[in-house]
Amino acid sequence: MNEKPIEWISTVGEFIGHKICRFACLVLMIVSAVLFFLSMTLLPMFAAIVFLFLFIFLHLRNYLEYEFMYISGELRITTIYNQRRRKKKAVIPLDKIERMTKRINDADRPEYLCPRAESDGIYALSYNSGEEGRRIIVIEADPEFVKLMQMRRKIY
Repeated sequence: MNEKPIEWISTVGEFIGHKICRFACLVLMIVSAVLFFLSMTLLPMFAAIVFLFLFIFLHLRNYLEYEFMYISGELRITTIYNQRRRKKKAVIPLDKIERMTKRINDADRPEYLCPRAESDGIYALSYNSGEEGRRIIVIEADPEFVKLMQMRRKIY
């Protein structure tokens, strides 16, 4: 069956805890640098360097998006950091998908690959990953992908 590829992006943005940690690192780095210049001891300088590296590390992963691509019978999920760096998250063959549902049960501990806000296009996708067993992910699905899953009778 030759189907056309479907591609969509779900923007998550930056988490509030991430923003707070990054701001705290910046403040502590500045305070440590001021203490170093006032006391001329090495401990505040090392603390400033540690907070600088922590700030840079947090800044490299501050904006998060997920790219979903359905092509040749597979759903490919890629994580995009800061709209530049990509990391392959998962490749799910369509025959491994057990069901796709609008009901999200947090007791099953799903992995969210979309914003947690309520929206029409949010679906819980249950699939068998082989070595890890049954996994549940929450995605913001494209209407064309939803139509495809309805044709394959996988939406409940």
